[in-house]
Amino acid sequence: MARVAALLSQYYAADVPQAAVSMMAEDWLEELREYPEWAITKAVRWWKSEANADRKKRPLEGDIAARAKFEMQVVRFAYRAVRRYWDGFRPMAETPHEDSPPEPEMTAEEREASRKRVADLVANAGFSKRING
Repeated sequence: MARVAALLSQYYAADVPQAAVSMMAEDWLEELREYPEWAITKAVRWWKSEANADRKKRPLEGDIAARAKFEMQVVRFAYRAVRRYWDGFRPMAETPHEDSPPEPEMTAEEREASRKRVADLVANAGFSKRING
């Protein structure tokens, strides 16, 4: 509310009774309640900037709320991206693979042949043999 008060203090207002000021503050609070402070700050700064053709007019609650909503687009986009990721994520424990049988255990001969293939690949790639291996 301090940011809104600073914004509105720049606009001329005749002597307004304290009760009316309190009611206006409640209206602003109600309109901006759902937005974080950073979004309201960005909205107010945008309102006062040269990018806003209406900057010379006194803003209404909805003007700042509309811009705060615009500023929150990045948050909504990130939320949707995370949501899509998690909706597509299925932990291994939840996804049984009944359609494919488990792979059989390698025989000693298959294991030795695999070890030789890996050793040949490593040697051909230019890596040296491990000292402790």
